[in-house]
Amino acid sequence: MDDTQKAIIRQRLVDRLDATRAELEEAAELLRSKGKDDWDIDEPMIGGVQWEMVIARQEILKARIDELEDALDRLDEGEYGICQQCGRIISPERLGTMPEATRCVECESEIKEAV
Repeated sequence: MDDTQKAIIRQRLVDRLDATRAELEEAAELLRSKGKDDWDIDEPMIGGVQWEMVIARQEILKARIDELEDALDRLDEGEYGICQQCGRIISPERLGTMPEATRCVECESEIKEAV
């Protein structure tokens, strides 16, 4: 992978990281706007979404931030794009749609089939 490719990948990861952090902040602001002692977890909010859905979304977003930060670390360490399970190259198509991917399609499929 040359420096231009790394720069493009880095920018894609940073853009996704920034967007995810902004989404996490929006979710946190929704909870703060209601007041910590003032909301009922089963109470519907805007659009009928329940507060527990916002809390669950926060956890998903936090995990995604960790994945994106890990991908940036792998890029810096020269390990980006290598399947952490089998050691093969992760396809550019997969990295194009999911730049934080840690496993190739085959290994990811095996894991999902085992569950």
